[in-house]
Amino acid sequence: MVEVVKRSGVIIVRALLLGLAYVLVSSAALAQGVVYVNGGATGANSGSSWIDAFVSLQDALATVQIGDEIWLASGTYHPDDGAFVEFGDTDTSFVIPGGVSLYGGFAGIETERNERDFTVFKTVLSGDLLENDAGELDPENPLMMDNSRHVVRSSSLSDFREASFLNSTGC
Repeated sequence: MVEVVKRSGVIIVRALLLGLAYVLVSSAALAQGVVYVNGGATGANSGSSWIDAFVSLQDALATVQIGDEIWLASGTYHPDDGAFVEFGDTDTSFVIPGGVSLYGGFAGIETERNERDFTVFKTVLSGDLLENDAGELDPENPLMMDNSRHVVRSSSLSDFREASFLNSTGC
């Protein structure tokens, strides 16, 4: 909505902030970028390509916007691994923002999502922070007391787009 006001012979045109905010939010929602994660990457750790992939899913989650996709190369990812989380913190989880999709099963060379194969390239989000669990999941097992309480959470289930990877472990 535009408001035209005449003051002292000068015409002033005001665009209401609500309309401007709608345009900005709509543009961001259409942004759909891909953020790459590969625990073995050796590049710039920026998430802009497989070579420069983030080595931590937590670091990727800190940068994504509505409409983005996170592509995870095969491997095991722990919620206490990243620049902004504390190692061994059992209260740390992967918090997937609303409007973001998470895909695993990549070898780390794909250019299209449909090229992934999550039956061959296993991607695991694990709550076993010390990688010392053995056997069946049992919250009474002393080896599992150091596990993440919640491996994956979403900040907005109503806006959660998709998670397609395969396996999440922990108590």
